[in-house]
Amino acid sequence: MGSEPIESEIPVEFEDLADEVQEAILIYNMLQDNWDTMGGNYLGKIVAGINDIFEIAKVEDKQTCYSIIQILDNARAKIINNKKPAN
Repeated sequence: MGSEPIESEIPVEFEDLADEVQEAILIYNMLQDNWDTMGGNYLGKIVAGINDIFEIAKVEDKQTCYSIIQILDNARAKIINNKKPAN
C-alpha cells in the first residue's frame, strides 16, 4: 500500500499466542452460548460438561485454561451487551 507497516499496528496471529491461550480459545469456541431470550442479553458460555471437554482435549492445566476462558467470556459479554440498543 505504499507504506511500511508499523510493528505495533500489526494484528497478532493466532499462532503468535501462547499455547495455553490457543488451547483455551479452541475450547471456548466449543462451548454453547447462553442467552437471555426475553431481554436479548448474552449471559456467557454454558460450562456444564467442560471437564469432559478438558479430558477429551487432554488439557494439562485445567485451572489456567478455565481462567483464560472466563477472561474471554467476560470480555465478550461486555462487548455484546454494550452493543445492544437502550430501550
